[in-house]
Amino acid sequence: MNKKVSGAKSVVVKLESKGKNYLPFVEYLKDRYIKYIDVVLVGSLPYSTDACITDTEGLFLTLANKSGNSFFVHDETLNRYDLLQNLGLRRPVGQKLSLQNSYITVTDDAYVGKSVLLVFWYDLPEYSARNMTDAQLTDNFEVKIDSNYSNNLLPDNRTMVSKRFRKIALALPTYTPTFSPSVTYSDIQHLYITLQKGNYKIFDAIPLAELYEIGNIEILDFANIVFDFTYSYIWVGGKGTRINVAGKSVFFNAVYEDK
Repeated sequence: MNKKVSGAKSVVVKLESKGKNYLPFVEYLKDRYIKYIDVVLVGSLPYSTDACITDTEGLFLTLANKSGNSFFVHDETLNRYDLLQNLGLRRPVGQKLSLQNSYITVTDDAYVGKSVLLVFWYDLPEYSARNMTDAQLTDNFEVKIDSNYSNNLLPDNRTMVSKRFRKIALALPTYTPTFSPSVTYSDIQHLYITLQKGNYKIFDAIPLAELYEIGNIEILDFANIVFDFTYSYIWVGGKGTRINVAGKSVFFNAVYEDK
């Protein structure tokens, strides 16, 4: 399986009871070829103040095939999908899913009423491309967090307009190259990024922790994705009520095709 990814979408699953809790239908993921699913243990959820899980020990995942009439994964421990435990050694999915027929099994009352954040990595050929050259450049950009309650837009970066990106890696320095205080590892548990091209969200509400590579054995490469800086943004989860990061900056190194 080609390990490069080109689209990503966060899906929040509310655990309403012990037993089966079905995943929601997500139009963005309909008929998409899913490569990986991550469980990310975040500090707060996108656009919500609901409580989130803090571990995956008592949770199990069942995945239905595209038609929804059979399961190719049945009650697999959610630990296998947890980034903190697999260190980037993601368990391949490698097919299209029926989300609404897939479910998480809860075995402990302690999880009831909390939510799980799943990130689906999928093929998005409309906004990606094959390599035109092996040559690549590494640059950087930073995003100033001006508000805990609204979107913080990426900078209008003229150098990287229309570039085809192979990696966007989050760094956590004490200060950025512009001498701005950086967000911390604790902060990024509450921060999300959306990368958008026109009206389409290439990466939709992805936890920043997904882009932090330090400590991972394997890291994801992007399939020369394209996006618009001026339509893309970072925002604070929990509707800005859980943490104050205003005045800090988020720093990235970006690798893109040299053409």
